[in-house]
Amino acid sequence: MSTRALRIVLLLGVSVFGVSCKSTDRGPAEATGVRWEARTGLSGTGQALAVLDDGRLVASTDAGLSSSSDGGLSWSPLDASGLPRGRVTVMTATPSELVAYVWGQGLYGSDDGGSNWSALGDLPLHPIVVTATGTLAPMVPFVLKADPEDPTHLVAAGPGGYLVTDDGGLNWRNVDINGPTGKLNILFTGAAVRGDTVYAAAQLPEGLLPPFFSAILEGGVHVSEDRGETWEVLGEVFPSPAPSGITVGPDDLAYVGTQDTGVYRLNELGQWESIGGPSDVVAIETYESGIAVGSGSRGPWRWELESKTWSRGAVDGAVAALAADHALMTDGGFLALDPAPGVAAGSPEPAGGTVYLAFSMHTNLYHSFRGNSDGEDGFGKDIRIIRNTLDWLDTLPEVHADWDIENFFSIDGGEGYGYGWLKTHAPDIIERIRARREAGQDGIRLMSWNNGLVSWQTFEEFEQSVERAKASYTNAFGSFDRGVQPQENTFSPDHVGWYRQLGIEWITLFNSMTPFTGFPLDHRLQGREGYNPVTLRDGDDTMVMVPVYHHGDVVDHGSLAGWARQLSDQFEGDTLLVIHFDADAESWLNFNLEIEAAAELDFVRFTTIQGYLDSHQPVGSIELPGDLADGVGDGFQSWAEKQVNQDVSTKVAQARHLTDWARSLAPGDTGVNDLVG
Repeated sequence: MSTRALRIVLLLGVSVFGVSCKSTDRGPAEATGVRWEARTGLSGTGQALAVLDDGRLVASTDAGLSSSSDGGLSWSPLDASGLPRGRVTVMTATPSELVAYVWGQGLYGSDDGGSNWSALGDLPLHPIVVTATGTLAPMVPFVLKADPEDPTHLVAAGPGGYLVTDDGGLNWRNVDINGPTGKLNILFTGAAVRGDTVYAAAQLPEGLLPPFFSAILEGGVHVSEDRGETWEVLGEVFPSPAPSGITVGPDDLAYVGTQDTGVYRLNELGQWESIGGPSDVVAIETYESGIAVGSGSRGPWRWELESKTWSRGAVDGAVAALAADHALMTDGGFLALDPAPGVAAGSPEPAGGTVYLAFSMHTNLYHSFRGNSDGEDGFGKDIRIIRNTLDWLDTLPEVHADWDIENFFSIDGGEGYGYGWLKTHAPDIIERIRARREAGQDGIRLMSWNNGLVSWQTFEEFEQSVERAKASYTNAFGSFDRGVQPQENTFSPDHVGWYRQLGIEWITLFNSMTPFTGFPLDHRLQGREGYNPVTLRDGDDTMVMVPVYHHGDVVDHGSLAGWARQLSDQFEGDTLLVIHFDADAESWLNFNLEIEAAAELDFVRFTTIQGYLDSHQPVGSIELPGDLADGVGDGFQSWAEKQVNQDVSTKVAQARHLTDWARSLAPGDTGVNDLVG
């Protein structure tokens, strides 16, 4: 069977899903003793942070490595000789060595505080992952931890395995962490080590995996007392499906952060108890008198052990990394816990916003990479998964769907042009979507009429494409919304005016942080803009743009329910979270589990994109500087490298020349224009 859904989880992020999120006590609003204090920030996007044995700090941003000897008051760049170019995404420090992972390059070690580096051993994926995905690439660690009692003992964890080394990182071994059911953990988000005791936290995105994988994998929190040789479940069943990190506190108890319900502590009775904190924990560390916690949206927090109180820094935004009592923000900001007496900033109450959820299926039965048969190696897979999606949609009457469907290959057969594989092989799908549309249940917006590269089209070609798509939708579904999702996010600024001229009022583009994406490399939406319509401008022309996200982003946020809670906690008023992905993705097969859990949250509503736009105005305005394809300016490379596209583009260019010649030879001849049209 296809392993695409598992690859999504392994390569785009680690997450889980399962049960509904219960409300959690956020803790008292005041704390005393220490507070987060802003220090000197760094240039670039924050990545990783480590504290050396002598107290020096080493921070990584996409601008390189920097060090500080005064607690972050000043920074100096490091030459980092021997370290390959690339982002250092995780770091840890032993008493004798600084260890760092360079994205796509591997592990490296430095024994002089980061000035000189040498390569360490590879991190092999777990054998079951190699078998399931066919990849031999090393594991990408999300967590790298050093044993404070043994500088040669480190652990690394991430999507694809949990590894242990006893020689400072030269050689790594995979460990099997099996729960009481015999299922395997491979999607690790947290690790901690102290002597022979090793801890692991793993998630399971059950709603994003086909049944085959969810039947053999599991998540949870486990502990080993013999350096990873044997494992057992830590405490009772962990109460959250989305653990995101683990640390051992100054009281020698385990603390686990989650991406849906804050932080849990394992008490002396072996029971997990909620201690509150932010709902989107992305990092958790121990400091001298408590626990430091990094939020994915509301900065650094701390839990004071003696007073059992929470406080947070006076900054919002995502924490990139924590190291003891220091925090590096993704925007390069840097904070430290100030030991001076005083009242710390209180922990705020959740904003209590309402979250509207919409689900969008990108339907295109043409697959240049897979073939065009009616079996599983072609569009037969699309038909199977779309039918399954419609089946579980029928069991959730309060849930809506949005569809954007390619026309030439998928719908238009029998109209004088096109293949129309849905019409010829699965007319029931068209009939069911039309019935849902007529009942006011689903939205339907345009896609690229013939899977074409709309960024390369002249206005005349663009107009023909849009008008043919309109006619196709009207014939198949009776009506359509005045929106569009261009194939592979192909977009040119001129399209703002072109779409509006042709009656299309809004567009959806990915605002994802993982491939595929739409425009984040060109423009970062701020705050509520990421979850509401914004005005897209090109000169005097405007249209509405709706940011959308995909299954990889659900993985990154822990679960759909967890993401919804994070938005409700962060923003007052209404937000719109649109999950948009290929309709043939196997990650839709069990997605109803994600939706059912989110439906239990009292602040969640379900909508179509058009339904939300009917009652919500844009909250911001952006202007994109250039063309997009697959989210980046060089995204056209994947189109240009295919021979079939080179052949088609050559024929299109020849046709354009012939058209120009015909019009030059017969100016004013309406027959020429009729023939071209």
